[in-house]
Amino acid sequence: MKQYRILSTKKLTPSLAKVLAKQGIHCRETELIRIEPVLNSETLETILPLTFEPGTAVVFTSRNAVEIVAATLRVAGEHGSAAHWNIFSLAGATREAVMHLFDTTPAGSVFNGGELAAEIIAAGNVERIVFFCSNQRRDELPALLGSNAITVHEITTYDTIETPVIVEEEMDGILFFSPSAVSSFFSANQLPESTVCFAIGNTTAKALAANTGNKIIISEQPDQQSMLNQVSQYFINK
Repeated sequence: MKQYRILSTKKLTPSLAKVLAKQGIHCRETELIRIEPVLNSETLETILPLTFEPGTAVVFTSRNAVEIVAATLRVAGEHGSAAHWNIFSLAGATREAVMHLFDTTPAGSVFNGGELAAEIIAAGNVERIVFFCSNQRRDELPALLGSNAITVHEITTYDTIETPVIVEEEMDGILFFSPSAVSSFFSANQLPESTVCFAIGNTTAKALAANTGNKIIISEQPDQQSMLNQVSQYFINK
């Protein structure tokens, strides 16, 4: 069995990594970004009254934001407040985090901010949103909502900090899970032409295309299982 070496720029679910190893695909995991929570109880308590007003929706586009807001609500003794929120979120890990931590099912069935904004607009009953996000959030969602007369109250919930690492070993493939990880990687590395890049979604793929001309394979669904299935298929069929 031919052996391959790949790099994941994010920690993988151990069981999924083991499946790859059994197929001769050996994965090194190196985190290239760090999440630093910045939301505090004082800021959250200031914005809470707005979240209860008719016409307000609470919006999440990342699992990190959901987890940090949930933790901050607990510290403030306000965890039950989320039960009264009209929540929109991206599908996948973000939606799962909302369901698990807030015990509610959010609206939203798409995987990128622009499409989520379109769903919020189509709902017809949202006048304003409280958007819990990163300091490096993308512009599509607030821009589209703003152009449709929906007020955006943006609450920076965490900072995304790049932690680049020089990768000296030549890899057959590299897995990228965010544009921030792409930026962090290429700030310290260049790729040999033979290395294949795997992107969690279209936004990450665009960031890759801006940094390299190497082959880019986009995950069919934005989750680890789908990404690793494509990694497996690519190298097994190579």
